[in-house]
Formats: sequence, C-alpha cells, structure tokens
Amino acid sequence: MVLTPLPEGLIVGMLMNPDATAHSSSASVHRQCIHLPRLNGHFVKAGQHSGSRLTAILGIAFFLFPLASAGRADATVHSHKEHKRDYKREIETAEDQWRTAQLAGDVPTMDKLLAEDYFGISVSGQLNNKMQQLERLKDRSLVISRLDVSDVKIKLVGRVGIVTSLAEIEGTNNGETLSGKYRYTRVYRRYPDGSWKITNFEVTRVPASA
Repeated sequence: MVLTPLPEGLIVGMLMNPDATAHSSSASVHRQCIHLPRLNGHFVKAGQHSGSRLTAILGIAFFLFPLASAGRADATVHSHKEHKRDYKREIETAEDQWRTAQLAGDVPTMDKLLAEDYFGISVSGQLNNKMQQLERLKDRSLVISRLDVSDVKIKLVGRVGIVTSLAEIEGTNNGETLSGKYRYTRVYRRYPDGSWKITNFEVTRVPASA
C-alpha cells in the first residue's frame, strides 16, 4: 500500500493559525464538541483555549508525518523494483541482438554492443579486446552457424548486469570444428544514454558427460 504524503501547506497552516483551522468549517463549530486527541490523553472542545488546540494539532501532526514518510519509502521501493524489471528486459533485448549479430557475422551491430574497454576470454583461454574480437568476426576466424541459448540468468548490481547461460554451438574457430555445450558469463554496463554494452565475456566448455 502506497500512502499519499500529507500536504505540507495544510500542516503549516494548522500550526501557524490554529484558530482559523478550528473555525474553518462553519460558525456552528463554536457550539459543537470537536474531539481532538491531546498528548495527555484528554479531549479538547473547539471553544477551549487556542493553546490546547495547538497542542492537539501538534499531536496529530506527529502522528501523520511518520505515515507520510512510510508512503514515500513504499513509493521508492516500488520504483526500484520497476527499474530492475526494465533493466532486465533491456538486457534480454541486448542478448538477442548479440546472438543475431554473432550468427550473421554482423560487425556494425557487434561494434555497438561491445564497450570500448571490452575484454573476452575464449574457450582456449585466449584474451581478446574489442578490436581483436571484431576482427575475428570480420575475417571469419570465428563462425557460428548454430547458437541455441537456454538457462539464462540475469543478476543486477546497480547499473551492471551479469548474464550466465547455457549455449549449444556449432561452427568453426580458426578453421577447427566448434561443437558442443558451453557455459558463458557476459557482463553488461548501463551507460548514461540508456544503452547497455558488453564489458566482459568468458566461456567454458561443458564436458560431454555432464
């Protein structure tokens, strides 16, 4: 439940002019018994001294301010959860773009997906920066003809997304047959313009017996 914060103007008006607050509804208020809680547990009539009304109003204010604060806290938590859901959807979209670009050998799209400080570790332990990775895709040193991804998990740490998954791959790597199941970890970082870019990548072959 999200509580709407009490308007500050209302509280200020009540504190600055308690007499006006007590008489605001109608002239008959003077003759009615308006029960307002006091800090000492007694009740106050509208016709009593303005200091008593001020004490009662202060009591109400002290009661309502924590509720308003709780409402703002609930709204903050709700907003945080919405951001996480949005971030995960954005990363899922980036993952689909990466897979499509890898299969098609699409260098321009891969260039947009990889961060300038990208580093990737291949199954053979080879370390590639962004330029080297794009070159491998461009000269067809790495060709992926089949890439079926499953068991995808996304972990968010602030504006960093860590993706792990299982991939069944067929293709060639430096002219050698590439086939089997692989586990990979890909790290994304969200930039001020709202884009997600891959900063790190590592892949491990899953033994056939696993």
